[in-house]
Amino acid sequence: MKTSSQQTLQMKIYYYTSATRSPGRLPDPTSYYNADINGNPIPNDIVYVQINSILPNNVFAPNGSCVRDAEIRIKWL
Repeated sequence: MKTSSQQTLQMKIYYYTSATRSPGRLPDPTSYYNADINGNPIPNDIVYVQINSILPNNVFAPNGSCVRDAEIRIKWL
């Protein structure tokens, strides 16, 4: 991901099983899990994504990062 000044941003991506993002965080988004980190079953076929972009030191942001939320719908084949 590049900013307008072509600086690379580091991003932390978290995957959740609920829109509230708590406590249904997935332990490893690269693998399939049918339960969240607390052992609760994933309630539906929707995975919610939160992406935290860590801004470079010379960029001011009141909260220190940019947060974007997205929703992924899983279609079972």
